[in-house]
Amino acid sequence: MIIGETGWPSAGSPNGTAIPGVANEQTFTKLVFQNTNKLGSTFLFSAFDEPWLSVQNSWGPHWGLWNSNGTPKFTFSVTNELEGLDSNDP
Repeated sequence: MIIGETGWPSAGSPNGTAIPGVANEQTFTKLVFQNTNKLGSTFLFSAFDEPWLSVQNSWGPHWGLWNSNGTPKFTFSVTNELEGLDSNDP
């Protein structure tokens, strides 16, 4: 299975029980990194916020791991998040 793209918005209106926010985006991102051996090929969306996506909905511009000015929304390290994974896992 290939997950085309996944992510969590850092701001915007709630969508049911899905609540956008930096803390939730950080938790989601950490869990994706920690479970890559179970998820398979995964593309995190998106590197940077895209303010022009406000035409879509309230959370459209807020999918980036970094703000549109290049500052990180939270600290993460792919190396640290992947520690303990067996490189032989599929």
